[in-house]
Amino acid sequence: MDVKATRASGEFLTLSDGHRIWYRFVPGTGPAVVLLHGIGGSSYPLRRLAAPIEAHGRPSLLVDLRGHGFSDGPMAGGGFTLPEHVEDVLAVLDYLEVGYADLVGHCFGAMIAVRIAAMRPALARRLVLVSGTTRPRDGLRAAVCWGAIGAVGSIFAAVAPRSYHARLQEQFDAAVFSRVSDLYPPRMRQDFRHTSYRNAVATMMAMSRVDLAKDAASLALPVLVVHGRRDVYVPWRNARASAQQIPGSRFVLRETDGHVSCVLGAQSTLARDVAEFLAL
Repeated sequence: MDVKATRASGEFLTLSDGHRIWYRFVPGTGPAVVLLHGIGGSSYPLRRLAAPIEAHGRPSLLVDLRGHGFSDGPMAGGGFTLPEHVEDVLAVLDYLEVGYADLVGHCFGAMIAVRIAAMRPALARRLVLVSGTTRPRDGLRAAVCWGAIGAVGSIFAAVAPRSYHARLQEQFDAAVFSRVSDLYPPRMRQDFRHTSYRNAVATMMAMSRVDLAKDAASLALPVLVVHGRRDVYVPWRNARASAQQIPGSRFVLRETDGHVSCVLGAQSTLARDVAEFLAL
């Protein structure tokens, strides 16, 4: 992958606080499709979802969240919370004058999509939520998982502070890895390489405290919720409960997928399913 060419394929929007958010916008006709990645990732793997959208002539927008991919990292004292990420994405949408869109989010990106749709109901036409949840801490397994992430992060910060804060601004193609399972260390290391362990852990901890139940219940638009039964990070029952909070939503459980393979798996049909749901 040519990092310079990939960076040059998009643009940077400088926000009022000086942060630069990287995005890639492909114009077209009709409502834009906004693709939002999860914690530790970047927008690059979502290009496989963008391809059929662009082939049908619809506009597509990929955004690297703050501290991810090519976007600038958080400054001291903030930059990790859901409201801050939502403001960043809305700033890009407003700058591009995107007033009507379908929102597709993976993991934390799904939470951002739900909040945007609740805040601006006139903006959102349809939602696709992949490997996401509206209440991350629901259930004993989820609570234990979040507690473990926080503990490991604290230990890592104390033992190897330089590695904990290290970060390269780049994206990567998951296709270079032989496996994309949730707990495959080489792929996980690559995630944190361009995010930094500090930013990823801080964002995860902020994410774990969010409750989007009221936002979900307020939605009045078609919503597709896709989840893998083998998801290590968000139990599928948690995702199903989240879907039940959204009036009229459709829940699809993928028997052989995990949190990551729903998007990155070579055999994943997510791109086709998203295209069908968005009526391309």
